[in-house]
Parts: sequence; C-alpha cells; structure tokens
Amino acid sequence: MQAAVAEVRSARVHTAVVEYAATIAAATRQHGDLRYGASPRGSIALVRAAQAVAATYGRPFVTVDDIKEVAHPVLDHRLILTPDAELRQRRPRTSSASSNEIRGFFLW
Repeated sequence: MQAAVAEVRSARVHTAVVEYAATIAAATRQHGDLRYGASPRGSIALVRAAQAVAATYGRPFVTVDDIKEVAHPVLDHRLILTPDAELRQRRPRTSSASSNEIRGFFLW
C-alpha cells in the first residue's frame, strides 16, 4: 500500500497546475450562490486526486485536464449552498469542458 501511495505522489505537478487548482478553490469562496467554498485543503485534495489520475493513466506528470476530471468528485461535498440557492435547487457545476466554466462555477 505504501508503495502505491509513493507511486501516486511521485507524479510531478507543475507550478501552473497547482495555481490552477488553487484558483478553482478560491473561486468557490467568492461565488454568490455558495455560503462556504473549498478551503485551501480542497485545492490540496484536487492536486492529490489529480496525481492519482495521472498515475492511473501511466503518466509521470499531472495536467490541467486531470484537475478538471477530479474537480467535481473532490469539491462537490465541500461546497455549501446559500439558503436561496438551495431553494432554487441549484448546484455548482465543477465538471465542464471549459476551464472558464470550472473557474467561474456556472450553475446548472
């Protein structure tokens, strides 16, 4: 098990990819329909999950697409809607083909 964890964590993460994950987490904290967004630990979780995805694909590095792939499952439970957004039954959309939509957390 420790060897598997070490293998996943060995996937290189470029500074730009880390900044992308941090930008996504920060955007959740500023979104008007969210009472609570992702904490800094949420951005760390994004990077760690993306490392696992990269390892699954056999890549020694993480891409922005890996971050996009894990954004929804990693962040969804960390986001708390405002009461108004709950009444409107709106959920933040974190899985999207467009990085602008992910960073902006458009709603479905």
